[in-house]
Amino acid sequence: MERFGGGIVWQENQLLLSSEIFKQMSKYKVTFKQLAEFCEKYIEFRNSFFVGSPCNSEIYLQKHGKKFAFAIFYPGKHLTKHGKFNLWHETYEALGEYSIDENTAPDEKFIKWIDEKIYNKLSGKINCSDCGKLISNKEIAGTYFAGRYCKECWERTWRDIEAQETYD
Repeated sequence: MERFGGGIVWQENQLLLSSEIFKQMSKYKVTFKQLAEFCEKYIEFRNSFFVGSPCNSEIYLQKHGKKFAFAIFYPGKHLTKHGKFNLWHETYEALGEYSIDENTAPDEKFIKWIDEKIYNKLSGKINCSDCGKLISNKEIAGTYFAGRYCKECWERTWRDIEAQETYD
């Protein structure tokens, strides 16, 4: 593992960014779109340099040794009408989606949201992927792809959907 600058780590062909990067982006007015473009350039470089790399194409946020995957989607680049930021735990457990304006820097509300999502996961809690209720890992009644569901949502909707899934 090698370190470059404050909060950027190169590990096994992956780029790990400090989860505090959004505070710095806010301070220096770096937009979500600029971060997305940096990620795309890095991935292009990595994939051409490390031909056949088994790593996926994601760059991770890191907090207390745990990794969090993220993606930034915006109109004109992706099939979406509005900008959005998606966050997953390193196991690809969905932690949330946040509406963004890709042409702005992260604001205090976004920074509070991402800090809360990461803190909750590190504390063994997540939000139900359907209703958003905060639940502990023990209270997860079922999973469907990256989603994790509370008992009420699982029994009302997701158990039947998952039962019909072939995972092909």
